[in-house]
Amino acid sequence: LYTRILTTLGIALSDVDPTLYVERFCGKLSLAPELAREIIKDAMEIINFSVQASLHSGRKPSNIAGAALKLCLESR
Repeated sequence: LYTRILTTLGIALSDVDPTLYVERFCGKLSLAPELAREIIKDAMEIINFSVQASLHSGRKPSNIAGAALKLCLESR
């Protein structure tokens, strides 16, 4: 409904960048600093790939960031 109203009124909202959430979420995990840097770097790459491939469309940016971090952590 909200999106329909915005479209009807001709209001365009910009997408929120999922990378804005990565450092904050990773900071809550109590990881060693070097591991945290590696995880953040890898998560950013996953997010950038998903944005380039248009896989992020219609998904919450916080969910994208969380999923990227989960993938990185599980691969360790």
